[in-house]
Amino acid sequence: MVKRYIWQEIQEKGFSETHFCQERECPSFVEEVSGYESGKVKVNLRMRFPSLLDITQKTDVDERREDNAMPDWELDLYLHFIAALDLYSGYNKENQKLDLLYQAIMAGKFGERIRDLFNSLSKKEQGIILRNMNICKKNGLEDFHRVFKEMYPLGLIYKSENIIIVYLDMEEDGTVGYRMELLKMLFLPITYSLKIHFKNHIGIIGKESTMKIGKIRIF
Repeated sequence: MVKRYIWQEIQEKGFSETHFCQERECPSFVEEVSGYESGKVKVNLRMRFPSLLDITQKTDVDERREDNAMPDWELDLYLHFIAALDLYSGYNKENQKLDLLYQAIMAGKFGERIRDLFNSLSKKEQGIILRNMNICKKNGLEDFHRVFKEMYPLGLIYKSENIIIVYLDMEEDGTVGYRMELLKMLFLPITYSLKIHFKNHIGIIGKESTMKIGKIRIF
């Protein structure tokens, strides 16, 4: 079955002709749209909306229900709204993979320390981490170098045997260490250690531009 998304249903059928409902049987495959039933589009909430699994239940509008229960008509309205945002933003299977990675991190599947460090990042920085985790090839230092340069475009990386030295032309503000700890845990091979230098560049023998007395750190 070709992968389908809720925004495709809206795009092809229109808002008024599309009606969503929850897939109540666990599918044997991982899809956002799992099939069709009685003219409705069945949505696998496990993919993007796991928080709704415990509060949705099939309930008529005029039937008494618990305060935390969401009837199908309300779920349908909610998914229409999300589908409209998807159309505007261009949501696709790559976004879906990032959503699953985000959920795994927040559930602590990569460890509590990584979850806490990830939580301390801005939304933009979290996006950088997720995108790079998604394309991570575990190819030596390539993954670390790529995500570091995206986080710090003006930063520099040097290698001395099994030590990675990063230089940042900025004052230490107390948050960089947490970011670098996260990058090390996720992307740096365990055989390497990491050192960070701020503001004043390190002096490297043989590189004249770095050997400025009074403005270097000796390494």
